[in-house]
Amino acid sequence: MKLLAAAGLTLAALLGAGIAFWPDTCTSTPPRHWLTPLEVEARLRESGLKLQSLRTGEDRCFAVVVRDRQGLLRDLVVNPADGAIVRDAEGG
Repeated sequence: MKLLAAAGLTLAALLGAGIAFWPDTCTSTPPRHWLTPLEVEARLRESGLKLQSLRTGEDRCFAVVVRDRQGLLRDLVVNPADGAIVRDAEGG
């Protein structure tokens, strides 16, 4: 019984830590101050990525599909306020 309680507390702590690392939104910056898709494309190009598609998600993030230097498709989540890659399906 004590083992189950300890496991439950550990799981709750890990989930709580995960929530802290994965915010519900990318930015609180108003959309009028976000980068344009062309600006995001230029920043991605500087990183060696070629934009294939970009859409705005309900989480106030840009969902982006790019081709990397090897020509592989990658799904990214980009902060629309500064163009920073928030999540990379390949690299985490």
